[in-house]
Amino acid sequence: MSESTIAQLLKVLFGVLKDRRTVTYSNVAALTILWYDTALEMSREVEFIWRAKWSFPKALYIIIRYYGLFHLGLTGIVETRTNIGAKVCRAYIWGISIAGAIVFSTLVNFVLLLRVHAIYGQSRRVLCFLVIVIMAEFATEFYITFKVILGTTFAQIAAIESLFPGCIVQSSELHLTLVCWIPALLISVLFFTMTIWKFYISFRDEQKLTLQWGQALSPMLTAFIRDGTVFFLLIAVVLLACTVTTATLRGPLLSFFVPWLLGVYSFAGSRLILGLREAALKEGNEKTWDAMTLSTAAFNSNRTRIPHDTLSIEVDRYSLDHQRLAHSP
Repeated sequence: MSESTIAQLLKVLFGVLKDRRTVTYSNVAALTILWYDTALEMSREVEFIWRAKWSFPKALYIIIRYYGLFHLGLTGIVETRTNIGAKVCRAYIWGISIAGAIVFSTLVNFVLLLRVHAIYGQSRRVLCFLVIVIMAEFATEFYITFKVILGTTFAQIAAIESLFPGCIVQSSELHLTLVCWIPALLISVLFFTMTIWKFYISFRDEQKLTLQWGQALSPMLTAFIRDGTVFFLLIAVVLLACTVTTATLRGPLLSFFVPWLLGVYSFAGSRLILGLREAALKEGNEKTWDAMTLSTAAFNSNRTRIPHDTLSIEVDRYSLDHQRLAHSP
């Protein structure tokens, strides 16, 4: 082997090492910010989440909030260690690929679905449409990920294992990952568009209520629409970044924004639940989730009493607001 060939191979080798280190820095940065946000929100979390009785929303919050930390932490440990071995790498890749981005993103998508379903009056058509779309995305991502992993070679090269931190892998099907990002991006844009439309309608109604009745929409509805709009947009932006990098880059840098996506999913999903819970308590509801499920936020209810269901408070307020609008000149 000539000296020029060796020099070229070393250049490629150190280029890959540099790119892997960049991705590791990205993962550590996302993990650090997520830990900071968790510490920042701990007082609110203790007051509005941990002191509540165990329920589906509480369990959902804990999974979404802390799985992101676990996933990014595990990735950071693996990607900074050397001499891991092919068997450990195979188990790690299967685990984070299936239980990580796919299952975690689908779980967060169902939280977003329930919110959109709620602000559209629990329409069965909207629910069926969104469930079909999310399950189609899940099936596509699962199939592509399974195919990519099957085409992955887990190398164990003693000569360079001490130089390369993390797992030494190569996949002949890596280009297919673009197929996963496109539907995920489209669904996030769909959620954002549906929410921003309701945000516009609610803002218009609030202006009318303020002018004619001297009363604005309740904090519950405001939090429901505002948080959904902001966090849906944030998710869409990060998914767009993942799609662009997959389409334009090669090598380790393909996964540069993946840690940020997991961090945003954890950040946005948990804050959507926490913000809604806090707004509900400001409505005067007791600190319990005895009957609360996210799907009970039906914005077309005709009840006029204030029940103990956290989200039903907003249902009634929203219904009364629109009854006033319907009878206004």
